[in-house]
Amino acid sequence: MGLVKDEIGNKHGRLAVLSRAENSKNGKAHWLCRCSCGKETVVAGVRLRNGTSKSCGCLGRERVSEKLKVDLTGQKFSRLLALKEVGKNKCGFIRWECRCDCGKIHIVSSGNLKNGAVKSCGCLRKRIGGNHPNFKSGITDEERQNGRKYPEYNEWRKAVFERDDYTCQKCGDDKGGNLNAHHLEPYMANPDVRIALSNGVTLCKTCHINFHHQFGFDTGRNQFESYIKEL
Repeated sequence: MGLVKDEIGNKHGRLAVLSRAENSKNGKAHWLCRCSCGKETVVAGVRLRNGTSKSCGCLGRERVSEKLKVDLTGQKFSRLLALKEVGKNKCGFIRWECRCDCGKIHIVSSGNLKNGAVKSCGCLRKRIGGNHPNFKSGITDEERQNGRKYPEYNEWRKAVFERDDYTCQKCGDDKGGNLNAHHLEPYMANPDVRIALSNGVTLCKTCHINFHHQFGFDTGRNQFESYIKEL
């Protein structure tokens, strides 16, 4: 293995390199960086030098947010009618107050509206029929939800992977077929945000297993932030 280039003190995009971090399992050098937004993150050296990683993720979220920053007032997305903009979520995406066809008011990010990840206040899941290619007959709606066997969940996983560029947000692993979509707020205890894009993050299988081994399954965003900051 060749010599590792010292990155301490270097600036790559919004990332200022603070110190050396633990190598990945495949021996790649990683560095602890502080983003200009104040958040610290660990990034692979090769991703710093080739420009793949330029921020903690905030730059991409801002770009996506700007791209999605259009007036959706009065537009219909499946069963949801966009009424008004109501600020941004924790990931920086614009949120919209929507009225579902069933009459319920539901808050949804513009990204989830436009990519179809959220189509209703939740009532649509109860109406999914056997003609859908991903529909599995012979189980109850509750079993389908708890077993994550419904089309909107599969769409949510894909949307999380695409937003994170199919890359583990802990170690930078981007090998195909090796990724999991992790819920920041536990799936079973938080049905209202099960398929909210802001509630998902991409981890490789190893980092996903390590996270739950360390923190268990009754976790939240605070535990995940602690895990991400670990060297």
